[in-house]
Amino acid sequence: MSEETKLSWHNVDIAQLSKEEQGMWDKMKATYKAYVELRTNFEKAINPAVRLTLDARDNDEVKFGYRFGQLSVALAPVTVRKGKNVLTLKRK
Repeated sequence: MSEETKLSWHNVDIAQLSKEEQGMWDKMKATYKAYVELRTNFEKAINPAVRLTLDARDNDEVKFGYRFGQLSVALAPVTVRKGKNVLTLKRK
């Protein structure tokens, strides 16, 4: 699939899945949640060693890549995380 290909995504109503399919869906979600937690803890654990090894500056953050079953790391400038577009009201 080329980068120019636009995909048309459609949400699936999970309630319309069979009980067996819903069970598999629930197991997938639980497994993914556990994976995210493990990945986060792993990245926090090795972050100091990576920063030291790559001589990171204060304004660098470690980026992790997991493509093709490999672990790779890189330094990148710290990016400001975009939050939800919530207005903070000013008061007199």
